[in-house]
Amino acid sequence: MARRGYVQLVNGFYANEKVQELARSGRMDAVGVFCMALTYCGDHLTDGFVPRRAMLYVIGATGEQVNALCDVGMLEAVDEGWLIHDYTAHNRTKEQVLHARKKSAERVAKHRNESDVTALHRNCNAVTSGQTPEHQNTRTPEHQRKRKKNILLLSPKKSG
Repeated sequence: MARRGYVQLVNGFYANEKVQELARSGRMDAVGVFCMALTYCGDHLTDGFVPRRAMLYVIGATGEQVNALCDVGMLEAVDEGWLIHDYTAHNRTKEQVLHARKKSAERVAKHRNESDVTALHRNCNAVTSGQTPEHQNTRTPEHQRKRKKNILLLSPKKSG
């Protein structure tokens, strides 16, 4: 299985004249194929190349859908498949992705090998919520006990 990542689809994609042309001609199915082709390229780091076999059998595109995408210029036919127009102008290249992965792996390895990092932290790469203590969940049993104790300490004493 390929390593998962992401591709970019500009916010105004729906307003792109090529997409609008497909929509007006009743070919929104081809737009779906285009999006699937984008993610295929991102998943397999192909720099925008979609092999014929992948387009037809993995993505499941029909000849009509592919032709519609070629007619508006979203795909370009090449030997053994298609290229997504301007893929690398909007998405990272294979070289850029691999470089970023290498740098990330080096950074994590360096952090894990630092002597001032405890064993617990060395093995933990969990993402935290980013909450500050005053914004953390106040409904935990521990927090409720502390709250009850503070209320008892602060409440005025009854004189008798």
